[in-house]
Amino acid sequence: MDIGLGLVLVIVVLVVVFWTFLRDDSSAAPSLTPQTPTTEELQKIERLALLNAFDPELAYQLAQRLSPTAKPLILVQVIGALFNAGRTDRATTILNELSPPHRDVALGDMLSTLFAQKQPQAALDLLKHNAQHEALPLILAVQVAQARGDSTQTQRLIMELSALSEESRSQTLSGPRQPTAGQPAICFRAGSGCRHQPAICLGMGGSLPALAR
Repeated sequence: MDIGLGLVLVIVVLVVVFWTFLRDDSSAAPSLTPQTPTTEELQKIERLALLNAFDPELAYQLAQRLSPTAKPLILVQVIGALFNAGRTDRATTILNELSPPHRDVALGDMLSTLFAQKQPQAALDLLKHNAQHEALPLILAVQVAQARGDSTQTQRLIMELSALSEESRSQTLSGPRQPTAGQPAICFRAGSGCRHQPAICLGMGGSLPALAR
């Protein structure tokens, strides 16, 4: 009975998503790409996120109909679903279609998953083959340094992480301030594996040396 209900749910999801995309395509008109997804696109992304739980490949195909602004938002989720299902090669292929910052979010989630699964060497291999990233969350940088056995860099990054944590606490009292020249800018990632973790951004006043070596 449970299996039957599950199949019905999957069919309903597929029908709703297909009908939504076919209906919208029939009335779509060319327009300038918005800087942020429209309300209609956000609704499509929500439906594709649900579909992604059942069929990441189909979600990927339907994501091609989205605008360049909305498309990466669902591809990050598709990559995560494929990677968690053990389809690393396919996930990496789609990862290469993304540009920063979405590529960095997806890569960070993949690395976080591998470290959580106690696979540090696999994480290093993944990072080695995806060296064209702009940023890594600082906590991931610590894990990468530890996996490489680089105690000096690990200690330095832990001190930076501690300093950033202390600065964050101070800012709750004094308010945010802009980073001064020579200081690393702080980014915040929205991926499931590294949510709200500070990262040092390459090319923005700071760097994480040798992370992609």
